[in-house]
Amino acid sequence: MKVSKKWLVLVIKIFLALFCMAVIFFNIEELYDFKVKLYSIGKKKVNLSQYQPLEDKGNEWYMDNFLIAHACGGVDGVNYTNSKEAFEESIMSGFQVIEVDFSKTSDNKVVLKHNWNSEKGPTYEQFMNSPVEYAYTPMDAEMLLDLMIENPEVYIVTDIKGEREYMGEIYTQIVEMAESKKCTDVLDRFIIQIYFPEDYDYFKDIYSFSNWIYTFYNSGEKDFNSAAEFCLTHDIHVVAMPFEWIQEKNYIDVFKKYNIKVYVHTLNRLSTIQILTDWGISGVYTDYLTPADLESIEIK
Repeated sequence: MKVSKKWLVLVIKIFLALFCMAVIFFNIEELYDFKVKLYSIGKKKVNLSQYQPLEDKGNEWYMDNFLIAHACGGVDGVNYTNSKEAFEESIMSGFQVIEVDFSKTSDNKVVLKHNWNSEKGPTYEQFMNSPVEYAYTPMDAEMLLDLMIENPEVYIVTDIKGEREYMGEIYTQIVEMAESKKCTDVLDRFIIQIYFPEDYDYFKDIYSFSNWIYTFYNSGEKDFNSAAEFCLTHDIHVVAMPFEWIQEKNYIDVFKKYNIKVYVHTLNRLSTIQILTDWGISGVYTDYLTPADLESIEIK
């Protein structure tokens, strides 16, 4: 039976009308929660009663660092540069934890870049000879290691987009570079950001990194109990999530109960930070706020 174009258009209009009604009556967060509940039907319930809260030694990076400079921090009102100028400005502003984006060039060199606009990035020479945003100094992994040697108080949060094998190749190059420069001690100041539970053992086989963040928004599941259990069984003390995920005061109680720190991304408003801090978060990824800005809302 052949369907006329007129009827097809009518069906599409009805579908769009029903979708709009759903958006009116259920906000996006509620729709997402509904999706999670549907996904969880039939799955094994997580029982956390067997676990004890994680214990802090008192000298961990997250104890004294509420802010993480996102993508090396903003510079001159520009974010995502991952540039030397942004890195140095973040240090001058008092940051001790800086997030860095890593990618590989088309000739397999590790550089500081969020991702490429095309599937195949530039060569290493092309990247290093092209100022970021026409103004800032691009960096490679070796430059970053040198900056970490010069600034022994600085920790690096890694952010790598791509398949697990791709990420592993980047970590392998960084480890080999640190070994060749005889500065493997800086690897103890790398905070490895993982997106799926399977990442942990994969990257642990590359090097015995000691600092981890479980950033589980890519998994498609907003299952805080499962995330908490993974952290408890792998001694991971920090999770990260979009700030929009925290809808009310008791949303992250399971993490607070088991002493798992919650960092949110990416925030540049003190008013929102104040609310989320009252609700129990431990830190924030930011582009433009500085440690000095926190003094107005009495956050150390």
